[in-house]
Amino acid sequence: MTYLPLKWGVLEYAKMKWEKIREQKFEKALRGVSTVCVSGYLLKKVIEHKVEEEQNTVFIPNGVDTELFKKTSKEYKYDLLFVGRFQYAKGLDLLILALKKLWLKGLRPSLMIVGSFTPKERVHIQKIAGDELSKSISFKGVVPHELMPEVYCDARVVVIPSRYETFGLPALEGASCGVPVIATNVGGLSEILDYAPDMLVERADYLLLEKKIEEVLTGRDDLKHLIQAGRVKAESYSIVSVLEKFSNYVQNSLEANH
Repeated sequence: MTYLPLKWGVLEYAKMKWEKIREQKFEKALRGVSTVCVSGYLLKKVIEHKVEEEQNTVFIPNGVDTELFKKTSKEYKYDLLFVGRFQYAKGLDLLILALKKLWLKGLRPSLMIVGSFTPKERVHIQKIAGDELSKSISFKGVVPHELMPEVYCDARVVVIPSRYETFGLPALEGASCGVPVIATNVGGLSEILDYAPDMLVERADYLLLEKKIEEVLTGRDDLKHLIQAGRVKAESYSIVSVLEKFSNYVQNSLEANH
């Protein structure tokens, strides 16, 4: 995926160009080799852009450990959870804009940000938010995988405002933990949240994002149903089932080549 930072500059543009060149070299080197795509969206793009022939591609999604990522009975520590990097593609700035609108309405949701953010990047986010809103934003840094279920369960809702996403693992992990998920209608996120299309918003539409957050925080009538449906969806992406698909694919490929 091309590197796109939140804050543009000469250095950031150079990084983006370097990443693009590297991607093109990999694509050329791997042409003709079986390609596993983690989402139907990615599979479509691989074929559409002639990265690989259709017969050499297969869709096998990322999986989630549903035994690790599950609901725990506890009180919420924050309202909203964002899991991701400091990149333009992740859309954190859109979430901040949505929060600003909520604050104007008198709602004061707290936001926990999990991911690798440098001190400079944190300051940049706080500048976007402003002094008052910044008081309700916390940074947790990078959290070990085995501790992430607790992070999800501490939240009332997981928000994934990505402008671009090939898969969207936080959506799956959040759903597996019994937490409502609001996400943008892009890439693999659309496939994961097909059980709750009303929780999807169009890319970069922070006004609709604000509306969906407000609906969840003020109590949607169907919230319990959405949570249950999310867990069922996560179970269809369980590590066990994904490994079985991958194992069968490898076995069939080996047999076909002998």
